[in-house]
Amino acid sequence: MGTLLLVLVAIAVAAAVAAVAIGCIAAFATAVGNKQWWWVAGMVVFAPVALLYCLFNRQLAQWPATLLFRGCAALAVATLLFLAGRAFLANNPLPTPAAMHSTLPFPPSPKARANLSPGATYAIDGGDSFIYYGQVALNKQMAFFHFRSQALAVQEALSSRFMSRFGVQHASVGAALRSGAWQFLGRFPWAAELEEEPVLVQWPVGTLEVTLWKGASALGTTQVHDPAIQDLEVIAAHDAIHHVPQRLRADFSGHDDQGWVGGSVLRHRLQKQALAARHPDQPWHALPAQWVAV
Repeated sequence: MGTLLLVLVAIAVAAAVAAVAIGCIAAFATAVGNKQWWWVAGMVVFAPVALLYCLFNRQLAQWPATLLFRGCAALAVATLLFLAGRAFLANNPLPTPAAMHSTLPFPPSPKARANLSPGATYAIDGGDSFIYYGQVALNKQMAFFHFRSQALAVQEALSSRFMSRFGVQHASVGAALRSGAWQFLGRFPWAAELEEEPVLVQWPVGTLEVTLWKGASALGTTQVHDPAIQDLEVIAAHDAIHHVPQRLRADFSGHDDQGWVGGSVLRHRLQKQALAARHPDQPWHALPAQWVAV
């Protein structure tokens, strides 16, 4: 936010200064061409006299007047943008390493709101005395690094590979920040892979046929036991507080025996089999006909 504001203000100021400078030169040339020596002398001594010259000589200096007045208007707009941006940043300061809580538990932040801009990075309390790290992808999914620590180590996390990427309910991210389950670390450059749309699997309840999606495009259907899709993520909306910590523990450890945590097609198949074996008398856990065992 702060960087974008500075870039916009810099562009506006550069354009305005250029317009004003050209307008002053054009007004000076017009006065010289018309032998208006008093005006020439005034502009030599004090350049802004060019504005007065254009006001009093609209017929002669129509083109310089347009440049000068538009340039001054642009400068005024740039100044207002700068002042408004400075006031906004003063009332909504970005977190800095000094302001962050470096160990668990994170303190609640009652006024916090989720930042879902690409590159927004979060620290997550995993519920196992470790801090996990996630970053927002271009499509608003969250990608999580294969790294955890007991004290904040942001750069180490950012230099690690990703272990998983999935959807997190947007409203729950704000709730997690306000409760202290998550902590916002700032925006950082993101890897090129976060700009790509992953292929996801839509698996309706009670069926073996699944649909493959890439962004908003359906790629086709296949069977859930298709070997080519076993590592693809099954579409699900995870709650930042109640689902994500458990999911990250399972992803980091590689253990899938922690109840429902979401994840790949293979993990979902294993979980469904485990539930069916554990509750053989409950029809809602029964496996569909023609189920292929893992």
